[in-house]
Amino acid sequence: MLIFAYLMSMNKIFKIKIRLLRILDTSSNMKDAHDEMQVLLDESRMKAEIKIIITEDSSINDIIISNSSYSDMVMIGLSFNSDDNGDFLKNYAIYNNSFKNLAIIKSREHAGILD
Repeated sequence: MLIFAYLMSMNKIFKIKIRLLRILDTSSNMKDAHDEMQVLLDESRMKAEIKIIITEDSSINDIIISNSSYSDMVMIGLSFNSDDNGDFLKNYAIYNNSFKNLAIIKSREHAGILD
């Protein structure tokens, strides 16, 4: 996803600000999550804003929409598995109606930037 964001930022016409959002269940892992995102940025040699969000009582869909609905382009990394139970299609419909432009990227959860 970072490579795709970087390529889009190479267009001189657009003023692109890249934000990396990570959603956590608890604040106990906040520093580790931020550090992991920083390593990812350092390895990719990119500049981006890192934002760690704690779910509290909100659903993940509500968090994504409230933090990204004003964005011109939203890229969401989703992991697809056989236990999906149709959730992917339900979420796609929600996201598709909430954002101007949407890219859903199949996520390789633990792959490094150079893998």
